[in-house]
Amino acid sequence: MDIQDFNFAFQSLKNEKRRTFLTLLGIVIGIAMIVMFIVLGNSVQNYVTKEFESLGSNTITVQPGSSMGMATAYSRLHDHDLKDIESISGVADAMAYYESSAVVRKGKETVSAMIIGVDPKKNELLKKLRYADLREGRLLKESDKYSIILFEDFADKAFKQKVRVGQSLEIKGKKFKITGIVKNSYSMISGLGIFISLMPEDTVKELLHENNPNEIMVWANKKEEINQVTERIENKLEKTHGQKDFSVMTSESLIKQITQVLGLIQLFFAGIASIALLVGAIGIMNSMVMNVIERMNEIGVMKAVGATTNKVLGLFLLEAGFVGGLGGLIGGILGTIMAIGVGIGASYFNFNLPVNVDFVIILEATLFAFIIGIIAGIIPAQMAAKLDPVEVLRYE
Repeated sequence: MDIQDFNFAFQSLKNEKRRTFLTLLGIVIGIAMIVMFIVLGNSVQNYVTKEFESLGSNTITVQPGSSMGMATAYSRLHDHDLKDIESISGVADAMAYYESSAVVRKGKETVSAMIIGVDPKKNELLKKLRYADLREGRLLKESDKYSIILFEDFADKAFKQKVRVGQSLEIKGKKFKITGIVKNSYSMISGLGIFISLMPEDTVKELLHENNPNEIMVWANKKEEINQVTERIENKLEKTHGQKDFSVMTSESLIKQITQVLGLIQLFFAGIASIALLVGAIGIMNSMVMNVIERMNEIGVMKAVGATTNKVLGLFLLEAGFVGGLGGLIGGILGTIMAIGVGIGASYFNFNLPVNVDFVIILEATLFAFIIGIIAGIIPAQMAAKLDPVEVLRYE
């Protein structure tokens, strides 16, 4: 292949602008959708990894259910599990969540909110979990009973007028004084529009009848001991529960499982987008067949002046690959722009998803589409290469 061959392919496509555009369309759409899903999937994966890494590499999560917190009606953690875990060698500290939902009233307005019961003595652990980054007010004290801390989305958006520290909200007929407002710790949660608040765990048990923890966060003394500590927790709880109706996961294993799920979702949507790519490949094949038919005299002249079968084959394969590669390049750029657009749109819903431009993905998409184009052009190229120059010069 030389520069003349590339110029030949380019001029051939240029002469049939409308057909080239329609042929490109299927490849562009298919590649754009695939690239968008890959870029978004990678961005979500990076975000989740960053969020879990911020908790520390020595954290362990204990949840009801056999995997990923998939609890059944019979799988649950118990109030005594926290004390059992704290007594295990290698455990530095642990904290239980008592999660429930309740209707919160302010005047005549009501909203549904997630209530998280926490131990006021463990505010330092709340800070590690990024649940205690105060915007105003104070954290819970041991003496607090009917006190509540709101996440800033709750304080700013739940009611027509923003609520402030010192004001009261009503839950189950009880007045709760707002002692503090904390910043949203996880933009992924706040982006779902869930109103979250914190209150003393004893109050959640008494008022909302949530007597068993929904999750226990554990911190190991050393990162190097985390696997041994995880095994000890599993053995201890299995002995006290009489069965393994819980899951114990390190931050690393959680990231791995979430990454696998995201990978499957990416694969699913990429598979759907591949249908458009298949249509584009068929379009390339159809366009190249039409080119061969319309350019029989040109092919005859080329072969008459010495062009070999392989030369003709290579020229038409290059032309098909050029269409695919161009479509891949445009689709890769378009898909990246679409992913950035999704990221910007998500920010309006308080879902902070940084989308990074990855030129390697665009390059890979271009190369992939180039190969698809060549594969789609094999049959038309063979048709052109096998034509008899004497016959095609007489063809009209």
